[in-house]
Amino acid sequence: YAVSWHADSSLDHFSSIGVLNYLVPDTVDDNNNNNNEKEKGDDWKLALRVSNHIEGPSRGEKNTFSGSDNYAPPVVVDIKDNESYFLLDNFNHHHQHAVVAGSSLRYSSTHRVSRTDGHTYDSISKKCLQALNSAISCSPKVLR
Repeated sequence: YAVSWHADSSLDHFSSIGVLNYLVPDTVDDNNNNNNEKEKGDDWKLALRVSNHIEGPSRGEKNTFSGSDNYAPPVVVDIKDNESYFLLDNFNHHHQHAVVAGSSLRYSSTHRVSRTDGHTYDSISKKCLQALNSAISCSPKVLR
């Protein structure tokens, strides 16, 4: 795996996630030692599986699939160069996804709406400063 099974966390509940993929062509030397591009390895894959209540307001509730103990196998789809995929609405709350590595170099750009309650730079920076100030006041000899 390039990215193991996960659900994106710290997102605004029921927001969508969009990912754009770019695959870098490999370069090979021919007999004239010129760098030529060979075909992009469109062998990257996106894997999806059901995992109810993995994220969101119902996180941690009992996992059920359609009200029974039925098992839904993971699904794997190809990721092509310059394609996008979207995890819409509550998909992230009920599924996990993974990216399966291909043979070429891949860049991706992920777009999502993050929660702001306690997840902004200012709020995290404030917590870090509070922790540092607390450590300094508790044991000044350790930090000197």
